[in-house]
Amino acid sequence: MPSKAGHDFKGKYLRQLPGVGKLMEHPDLARLSETCPRVLLVEAINEVVDAHKRRILGAESEEQIKDMDISFQHFVEEACALAAENARMSLRRAINATGDVLSRSLGSAPLNEAAQKALRDVAGGYSTLAVDADRDSHVRDLLPVLTGAKDGLVLNNNSGAVLLVLNTIACGKEVIVSRGQLIESDGFRLPDVIEKSGANMVSVGATNKTRLSDYHNAVGENTGAILRIHKSNYRIAGFSQEVPIQELAELGKEHNIPVVDDIGGGCLVDLTQRGLPEEPPAFLSIRNGADIVCFSGNKLLSGPQAGIVIGDTKYISMMRENPLYRILRTGKLVMAALEATLRSYLDTDKIMEANPALRFLSRSPQEMENLLHPLVDLLMERLSGMAIIEIENGYSNIEFVSAAPEKFPTKLMSVKPTEVSAYTLLKRLQSRTVPVFANIQGDCLLLDFRTVIQNEVDEIAVALVECCQPQ
Repeated sequence: MPSKAGHDFKGKYLRQLPGVGKLMEHPDLARLSETCPRVLLVEAINEVVDAHKRRILGAESEEQIKDMDISFQHFVEEACALAAENARMSLRRAINATGDVLSRSLGSAPLNEAAQKALRDVAGGYSTLAVDADRDSHVRDLLPVLTGAKDGLVLNNNSGAVLLVLNTIACGKEVIVSRGQLIESDGFRLPDVIEKSGANMVSVGATNKTRLSDYHNAVGENTGAILRIHKSNYRIAGFSQEVPIQELAELGKEHNIPVVDDIGGGCLVDLTQRGLPEEPPAFLSIRNGADIVCFSGNKLLSGPQAGIVIGDTKYISMMRENPLYRILRTGKLVMAALEATLRSYLDTDKIMEANPALRFLSRSPQEMENLLHPLVDLLMERLSGMAIIEIENGYSNIEFVSAAPEKFPTKLMSVKPTEVSAYTLLKRLQSRTVPVFANIQGDCLLLDFRTVIQNEVDEIAVALVECCQPQ
């Protein structure tokens, strides 16, 4: 057993650790207390001191800790940095240079200016959210105009929408769905959502091919619904087949079974007429006979996170009477932003400019290159010897859009740092007050300018110059 004398060196270092009160008196920490809550400041100081204490107590020899910096100023600097970090909002604005217009981790599509204004107006005081008792009244007149549906309601997300729909019309009954459409999205697997709804899933067809006869053969006395899911976050290429919603609707009417179409991304316009890859628009599902259509509010719609359900008044009224509706419904901020977003679709001639998601998706390589050139020229000068800067051609890989990346040619700024690794550079960029997110390929950082807006270019320049420096 080691002698007590063998550990005396620990006491020497422990006695040199500063106390919390003494550190709080330092001018730098006292000044920080004006903007940082005292509880966070004390927590940061304790955390810094405790970290050094653990290292000392865990040392087996003095050699392991003799180089430890336990100067008073070192503790002040570490505590200031940690307190400032703890006081900073964790949910904050970020710069998206990944090219993924609908990135889930970065909050999906940005809101348009009208939706932002609506949020500010409603958030600062009281509102008319439920003066008429029905909070969906703010969008009930808009949804039929934009989609052709007879009625609609709004929930907190699209998985919640599917849950409510199936629990309302098919609880205790069977739901027929193609095996090739049993997707996982936003961390939820469709079979799990169906199970939680109280319905029993009947999967038909094969992973790559499902025919109308597969659905027809599965229909029975206990069939509660036919469900079609748009595979918005993955693709099956080659030898594949799916049944059009029009044929499913005809089958549903033949057997008096409601047909539910989950179109995923929330498209309200025909994208092919605007030079973009095809995504199923809500109005087409209604026109082709779907009884109920579900879609997200924060993807192609470019609104707030929401699940929107439209369809026949009979089914929508049943959902409003379901207790789950009250559990899954949205608050005033979502409703304000959604109403403003939907109103922007009333002017179809301006929708490509008003909708940030569609505007970014339709960006031409030339437009992105125009953003890039001044920045590249500046960085080649300021980062001379610290990074190699180039413009490259590439493709934007966009989450929740079923089109292949080749449909979205883009312009990339390649940054190959010489003083730090590409991984270290990315981590530094992401740790800033306004973080910058990009992609890594090999030893280069790739910034996709599809999702970068004009007023962010200068911020990117400052961030790269700071983060490429050796530290």
